[in-house]
Amino acid sequence: MRILRLYLARETFLATLVVLLILLAVLLLFLLIDELGDLSPGYDIVIALAVVALKLPTWIVRIFPLALMIGTIFALGRLADQSELTVIRSSGISTNSILYSVLLAGLIPIICMLLMAEYVVPRSEFNAQNIYNAAHNKFLFQKTRYGVWLRNKDNFLHIGKMLSVSNMQDITYYKFSKNQLQKAISAPNGRIDNNGMLYFYQPQTYEFTRTAVKTHQDKILVIKTGMSPHMLAQIQIEPNIQASKDLLEQRNYLKQNLFDTTQIDYALWSRLSYPFTSFLMLFLAFPFVLGSNRIKTASQRIFTGIMVGLVFFTISRILEQIGLLYYVPGWFSYFAPIVMFFILGLVLYRRTLF
Repeated sequence: MRILRLYLARETFLATLVVLLILLAVLLLFLLIDELGDLSPGYDIVIALAVVALKLPTWIVRIFPLALMIGTIFALGRLADQSELTVIRSSGISTNSILYSVLLAGLIPIICMLLMAEYVVPRSEFNAQNIYNAAHNKFLFQKTRYGVWLRNKDNFLHIGKMLSVSNMQDITYYKFSKNQLQKAISAPNGRIDNNGMLYFYQPQTYEFTRTAVKTHQDKILVIKTGMSPHMLAQIQIEPNIQASKDLLEQRNYLKQNLFDTTQIDYALWSRLSYPFTSFLMLFLAFPFVLGSNRIKTASQRIFTGIMVGLVFFTISRILEQIGLLYYVPGWFSYFAPIVMFFILGLVLYRRTLF
């Protein structure tokens, strides 16, 4: 049985890898075409390729469940066409055992995708944004464990914690002139408006001259910057791409200060539902392959698998948007389609046993 499980795992993994590479090649083409529209003297084809490459981990995680389903259909379909599944079943191994072996084979790839979503995707997306902004002579930023540093011409802004463009904490603004620090403004809270006006609340201002340092404190201080909410929003990777640790930290702060946590909750439920979605895709592959009334040709199996996968993800996306609009609990928006398609798959799977 161990040899059989390893064999099924190898066939499923190789088929999924091939499908994933094909889907990535198509996506790479479309992403590159999209970037070509932004080419400029400072943003050439090499930099565009680097930006696209850094975005690939995000797309790998997103399309993996669909690739897993199509790859499983392809692998099991090939085994069925060569009568290998018939031999396996006639040797006394039940269909349920084959299903269990394939589900078990998907465990390691799914764990790898979860780890990639947690540790690789946030950093790669951030680097892609940084390279893109640098090439277009936009403001530069660098995220560290101590917060975010931004540069706009000769001025620097440090944000200790940024929950939104209207809710920044522990901010310090440094104004330079001819490589000399002229002024530093530090405040526990701040925000930026649509006109690029940066608001400091309870700020402490330090003015540096050749002979002394002058300090004074205000209730509110407003300065004009070359930044905008759109620029600063690029610092925050969309919640679905952020690491769970960062999402939980933001959620705790927002909840403590009575802010809306809907988007953060949905991102967390999306991350939690990801392995269930992946296993569901594996499970849905079986009715198209097993049984006497299975779909005959490989092209029909793959087309049917793609259509079922697209219908599932379309329904999931619609429920997600409706849930965000009408404040439907995140667990319902993400797990309702999973339960619905699991029941559908279970009905179809049971028909293959009789």
